[in-house]
Amino acid sequence: MKLAIAQMKTSAGDFAQTARRMVDHARRAAEQGVDLLVFPMAVLCGASPVQPVDREGFMLDLADCVMSLAERLACPCLVPILTEFGDVAVPDALLINNGDITPVGLSARLAGSTGESDEQAAPSLPEIEFAGARLGVAFTYEDLDTYDDYAYDVDVIVFLSDYGFAVDDPSSALGSSLTEGRFLADARTTGAWIVGVGSLGCYDLQVFGGSSFVLAPWGELAAQAPSLEEALVVCDVDPSAEGPLTEPLTPEVYDAPLMTWGVLAMGLAEICERAGAPGACVLLDGTLPSALAAALAVDALGPERVWTLVGARDGEGESVARALVRALAIPADHVRPAEVAGEASGVLAAGLLQAGLAALAQECGGLVVGAADKTGRALEAAPVLSAAQINPFGDLYRSDLVSLGHLRNTISPV
Repeated sequence: MKLAIAQMKTSAGDFAQTARRMVDHARRAAEQGVDLLVFPMAVLCGASPVQPVDREGFMLDLADCVMSLAERLACPCLVPILTEFGDVAVPDALLINNGDITPVGLSARLAGSTGESDEQAAPSLPEIEFAGARLGVAFTYEDLDTYDDYAYDVDVIVFLSDYGFAVDDPSSALGSSLTEGRFLADARTTGAWIVGVGSLGCYDLQVFGGSSFVLAPWGELAAQAPSLEEALVVCDVDPSAEGPLTEPLTPEVYDAPLMTWGVLAMGLAEICERAGAPGACVLLDGTLPSALAAALAVDALGPERVWTLVGARDGEGESVARALVRALAIPADHVRPAEVAGEASGVLAAGLLQAGLAALAQECGGLVVGAADKTGRALEAAPVLSAAQINPFGDLYRSDLVSLGHLRNTISPV
């Protein structure tokens, strides 16, 4: 079968625009003779369910969108959604083919609901006959474990990942981390083609890096989409093949800091755009986290869209901060000295710097980007009120920031 993956950025709930783009992808796939086009998990509904107060209207709009897609898609498609099962939000995927709509996850659960209690029975996961192959669909690592552990008769497992990128989970980087992730073992254990489909972009506070892939049962990489970019990937999948591939791809050497930096920059850029902010405001206080926050803002938005408050408490720190401003090419009129009374110290001085940062943001309209990391928050002697509207490093340890600092200096010495 000829399978395609549409790796695309969307805005969750923007059904009209997203549907237009999905129809365009399906048309391009049909022109290439694709048997099945797969969309990423977050394409329509994002990464998390809507609040109960908005759920009814959202689901009605989603239903209208799906019905429209069923009429307009030019080739068979697997379209993921978030739905409800027993008052719990669960992921599912709709197989849309010639106007017919089949919820593959729900169908598997209903087929497996025999009413009998059997602790040895396999959980109900999809097994679909389609285009000469038997398809399985997994939404979580636990689903992949189930396909590994039980005797499912599937040739292809489509993994619709709903995991945003996490530094401590290499598998969340999908194709760019095959050498360190779990998917090579999944392919060999199941004897099935593994099709990893990655969402792309920022949804709520999760960021997805793309890097979708197709992996042969014997472990060779058949196709891969780039990280952090939109792509339409087409790949021939032969359930009867035993390898080797004629032209296999070489898996990347996984670079966790590089992937982390790219994901953070993409996420920050999208959050600023959705907030309608003209740029970012950052405090430079002579510390590594603040320096990295400024560098990240420049990489995400460009130097013309970054404002800095220089608030180092000693001459050396201020010298370092101003050297960084020059190295990042931040305009001189975007750099403000902090006004902190000389006798202020400790929590008072830190609070005054945050007040100055908030005032700068109010003046320029920028989004306040904080520099707090997990290590710093754990070691704070006393909490300080922060003006930050987002902390990109909030789930990173200081050791991760040291790695990011080394990486950023290899991009350009700052």
